[in-house]
Amino acid sequence: MISKASFFLLAVSILAGNPTAANVLPAPGAPLSEYANLTLAGEAIIVNNCPFDVFAYSVDCDRGFTAAEEFIVRKRSVYKEPIRIPSNLGGISIKINTMSTAGPAQVITQLEYTVAPPTPYSADPGVFKMPGMIYYDLSFVDCAMSAATGAERCPLWVNGLAAICDGEDEGCENLVCPPNTECPSAAYYDPSGSASVRLQPDGTYKNQQPNSAVVGLDKSIRFTLCESTSALKRGATSFIA
Repeated sequence: MISKASFFLLAVSILAGNPTAANVLPAPGAPLSEYANLTLAGEAIIVNNCPFDVFAYSVDCDRGFTAAEEFIVRKRSVYKEPIRIPSNLGGISIKINTMSTAGPAQVITQLEYTVAPPTPYSADPGVFKMPGMIYYDLSFVDCAMSAATGAERCPLWVNGLAAICDGEDEGCENLVCPPNTECPSAAYYDPSGSASVRLQPDGTYKNQQPNSAVVGLDKSIRFTLCESTSALKRGATSFIA
């Protein structure tokens, strides 16, 4: 799999609940040449099935981490933002907490994605980016106590989280962290981005990065908070009663 370090080079480390005018994010920088002619039609979607509001920042190398950028994803609501590309080869991190984060010092869980360029790119020896794909993951690297345990400190871990590409019949993987369950095969715990042992469809195990990808830059990525089995159906927007 493609390394965590190559895809998530962040500068630091979904209708209700839209940002207010005071929270409008600054415009991103100019894209690198690999991205200049891309047309992105997909969205990053957060389905908040929780009985409480969630506070969030949407951060990349062009958009900083300040209190003015915080927005609220209201309980039982859906938040959407367009899939975007920052001006470096990094990705997007939507940082979430169950209380006002009030700055980067707070413990946060991260919902992440990165758009690969439309042509193969290799800045580092041995690293190859598959073109025309959106990679996504869940991350506890800022809150877990070790490389595979201690996620009880992480916001929403006790409630359950999931990430999936949104649409019908896509060949991408559900990344599911069930409520109150350690899930190193479905989320990043280790800041170094090391691979975890993961169960494969054929019943075998192998070291693999806890991320997935969808082909097509018109696709959307959906992150579900307080996940349930029904909420994992692609395109589902119903909420837990």
